[in-house]
Amino acid sequence: MPVRAGKGNAPIDFSPILEAICQTRPTLQAILGQAELIRTGAGTIDLNVYKGSPFHQRQLAQKPIRDLIHAEIARALGEGLRVTIHVKSEERPGKGNGSAQRRPAAPVNSALASDHNLQEIMRRFDGEIVG
Repeated sequence: MPVRAGKGNAPIDFSPILEAICQTRPTLQAILGQAELIRTGAGTIDLNVYKGSPFHQRQLAQKPIRDLIHAEIARALGEGLRVTIHVKSEERPGKGNGSAQRRPAAPVNSALASDHNLQEIMRRFDGEIVG
């Protein structure tokens, strides 16, 4: 069933599209969970992905992932749309800064901090130990 879309700069309910995407690639929930789909004009859609890390940018740069996202948007909204994906480093507008939901950083176990394999994984995936 097509998702009802508004006119120019109107938000579109992305949740059913995200659900369909995650049936194929569940790991994309972490990347697209706060995404916002906006109709920016006739036949054009922007997918704004907020709090995008370098890892998210690399994931979204992969053609199979982009193709899946575009296919599910086309299935929901119709063929012939031009979809542009924007990865933004800031929080989604209107969602607050998230600081009240974040846990305070726990002290890092010195054994973990000195593990060279863990350090390499964290460097490679732009990660951090949060406790």
